[in-house]
Amino acid sequence: MTVKMRRGLENGSRACLELGPQLVEAGASSLTLHPRSAKQMYTGEADHSLTTELVDLVDVPVIASGDVTSRARAQAILATTGAAAVMVGRAAQGNPWALREILDGDAAAPSREEVVAELLLFMRETVRELGERRSHGFLKKFYGWYLGQGRFPRPFKQELVQLETLDEVEARLLAAAPGAAEVLQRLEAGSPEAEDDVVLDLPISIYGGG
Repeated sequence: MTVKMRRGLENGSRACLELGPQLVEAGASSLTLHPRSAKQMYTGEADHSLTTELVDLVDVPVIASGDVTSRARAQAILATTGAAAVMVGRAAQGNPWALREILDGDAAAPSREEVVAELLLFMRETVRELGERRSHGFLKKFYGWYLGQGRFPRPFKQELVQLETLDEVEARLLAAAPGAAEVLQRLEAGSPEAEDDVVLDLPISIYGGG
C-alpha cells in the first residue's frame, strides 16, 4: 500500500509531517508528497523543504511530486530532498514527451504526426476503459492539452470540441496529419493485448487534471 498526500488542508500546514509517520506505522510501504495545500490547489510553488523533512522522518521511500517539469528540475528535487523518486503530474498532461525529456534529456519536440497518433491512442484506450458515451465529454479537455503549445491552431481545437462523435474527431485529426495513421499503427503494435492487461478488483480512474 502506498499513499499520496498534500501538505495539509490550509496554506502553511505541516500536517503531512505528522500524518506521514502514522501512515508508515499503519503499513504504508511508501509515501508520495505534493507539498502544496488543498486550498492552494496548483497555485504558487511546491514547498519541497517539506519533502526533505518527510524523508528524514520515515524509513520508507518518499516520492516527490509537484513542479517536476523538466530533467533539470527533477534532478534538483532529488538532490535537495533525498527523495527516492519523482512523480510527474500536470507536466505530462497531453505531453507524454515530457517523460522522455526528464528520463533521457531528449528535448526534441514531437512532430504533428506523433502528437495526433498519441492523442488517438489515448482516445481509443479511454473508450475501451470508459465506453463511448462517457469518453466523448471526458476527452474534450485533452484536445487542448495535446494540440496546444503551438502544435495546432486554436480554431482547430475548438472545431474538435464541437464534433458530435469520436469517429468524427478521429477522422478530422487524421485529415490534419495523414502520416499519423502509420505512427499510430506502430504504437498500437507495441501496446499490450487487452487479454494481457491486469485488472485489479479496485476502483481505477484516468487522471483528468483535477
